[in-house]
Amino acid sequence: MRRVVFFIRQRVEKSIRIQLMANFVICLISSMLVASISATYLARLNRNAIIDYSEGIERIDYSARRIVENLNDYRNEFYDLRIEEERLEAEYPEDAEESSQSADMNLGSNSLAIESENSGTDTSQDGTVDSSVQDSKVNLMGKIESEFKVKFKEYIGEVLNEFSYGMRALIVDLDGDVLYRSENATESKVDIHSIIRNAMNTRIDFQRLGGASEFTSFYPINLNDTRAYIVVSGVPEARIEYNEGQIGFIPIVLGFANFVLLFYFSTQKKMRYIEELADGLLEISKGNLDHRIAGKSEDELGSLANNINFMAEALQTKIEEERAAEMLKNELITNVSHDLRTPLTSIMGYLNLLKDKRYETEEEAYQYLNIAYGKSEKLKDLIQDLFEYAKLTNEGVKLNLSEVHLNSLIDQLTEELVPILDEKQLSFKKDISKEDTIVLADADKMVRVFENLLTNAIRHSSVGTEILVQTSVDEDNVIICVENTGEPISSEYLERIFDRFFKVEKSRTSNSAGSGLGLAISKNIINLHKGSIWAESEGNIVRFYVRLSKFKSMLN
Repeated sequence: MRRVVFFIRQRVEKSIRIQLMANFVICLISSMLVASISATYLARLNRNAIIDYSEGIERIDYSARRIVENLNDYRNEFYDLRIEEERLEAEYPEDAEESSQSADMNLGSNSLAIESENSGTDTSQDGTVDSSVQDSKVNLMGKIESEFKVKFKEYIGEVLNEFSYGMRALIVDLDGDVLYRSENATESKVDIHSIIRNAMNTRIDFQRLGGASEFTSFYPINLNDTRAYIVVSGVPEARIEYNEGQIGFIPIVLGFANFVLLFYFSTQKKMRYIEELADGLLEISKGNLDHRIAGKSEDELGSLANNINFMAEALQTKIEEERAAEMLKNELITNVSHDLRTPLTSIMGYLNLLKDKRYETEEEAYQYLNIAYGKSEKLKDLIQDLFEYAKLTNEGVKLNLSEVHLNSLIDQLTEELVPILDEKQLSFKKDISKEDTIVLADADKMVRVFENLLTNAIRHSSVGTEILVQTSVDEDNVIICVENTGEPISSEYLERIFDRFFKVEKSRTSNSAGSGLGLAISKNIINLHKGSIWAESEGNIVRFYVRLSKFKSMLN
C-alpha cells in the first residue's frame, strides 16, 4: 500500500496535468457540498408551517365508511342465509318442512295439533294440509324477520358506538328523522339537505374555513327497504406540516463562487511560479545572464526552470567564449601588427639607406643588404607561422596518419640542429628508450612539434649548457621530454606559455627571435592527435613534456 501511495505521489508531483485534474476534482466536490448545504439551510430558513386537516378528515370519512360497510355486510349475510334456505327448500321440500317446523317450538305445537286432527282423515284432504303447512312457513319466516330486525337494531347501535371513535354518528331517513344515533349524539331530527350541502362545501375547501369548523361525512344506506343516510360529524384533528420555501439559484451561485475562489487560491502558488519564470526569462532577455530561477517543483515547471537556467548558463559561456575570442583576435592583430611592423620598418630603413646611397663603402652597403634580407626572412617565417596556426585552428583539419617512430624522428632532428648548437656552444644529451616508441600520427606535423620544442630550447638555453632529450614508454603512452637550462619561468607564465604570441617579458624585445606562435602551434597539433603537452620549471631548468598514445593502444 505504501508503495502505491508513494508511486501515486511521485506521479502527481512530476505532472502538472495530474495536479490540475486533482485540483479541479477537489474544487468541484467542494462546490457541490457547499451548494447542497446552502440549499438545505435556505430551505429550512424559508419553510412555512401549514396546519393540515386532511388526516383528521380522512379519519371521520373512514369512520362513516366502516359503519356503512359493517351494516351492509351484516344485512347481506342475512339475505344470503334466506336465499340458501329457499334453495334448500326447493331441493328438499320434506327436510325443509321438518327444518322449518323444528325451528320454532311454539309454532311446532300448533303444527302437531293440526296434524293430529287430520291424522285419521282421508288423503282427499291433502289440500287443507298443504295450506296449513304454508301458513306455518309464513309464520316462521315472519318470526325470523322479526328477530332479524331486533338483532339488526342492536347491531346498528353497537356499530355506531364502535366505529364512531368519539364522534357523533347518526342514521337518518330522507325526512331528517334520526333513526339511530351513537351514545354521544343527542339529535332527534336534522335538516338532511343542509347537512349534505354543508358537507360538500366543507369537503371542497375545509382548509380555508379554519380549524374550528366541524366536518361532516355522509353515505347512503338501505335499512330493511328504507333509504337512509349515515352521518358522522366531528372536528378533525390538525397536523402541522412544513412547506419548503423557494431557494432559487442561490445555492448554484454559492457553489460556483466557492469553485472559482477555491480554484483561484489553490492554483495561486503555481501561477506565481509561472510569473516568476516569465520574469526570469525577461531578465535574461535583457542581458542579465547571471540571473537564475529557483527550481521549486519536480513537475514540468521545475523542468522548465532548470532548462532556462541551463540556457542562461550556456549563453553566458558562449558569450564569454566569444568575448575571449574577440580579445584574442584583438591581441592577435596587435601582436601581428607589432611583429610585422618591426622587421618591415628595419627593411625599409636599410633599403632607404641603399636607395639614397648613404653608405661609405661597398662593404657597408652589402652589410645593409644582408640585414634587410635577414629581416625579410624573419618576416617570411612569421607569415608562415600565422598561416600554419590559422589552418590548425580551423575545423575539419585532416591528418595524414601513419606509423611514426619517435626515436628515429628525434635522432634525425637533433642531428640537423647540431650546427646551430655549435654556434651557441650548446650540446644535446639524449636518453632514448629502447622500447618501441611507435605512434599513429601525421609525420610532418610531428616534425613541426619537436622542431619547435628543440629550437625553443636552443633559443632560451644558457651558453655552455646541455639540452636533454628523453623518451620513455609506459603501458599505453609514449612520453617525450625536452629539458634546457636557462632563465626560470614563473608559474603564472607557465599557464600562458602555450598562448599565441606569448613571450616571457624579459625576452620581449625587438631582437628576440621567434614569432611567438611555435608553442601554440605545437599545442594545437598535439590536441589534434588527442595527446597532451605541458611545461614545468624547477629553478633555472625548464622541461616540456609531450604524451602520445602508443600505436597498439590506439588500435585497441
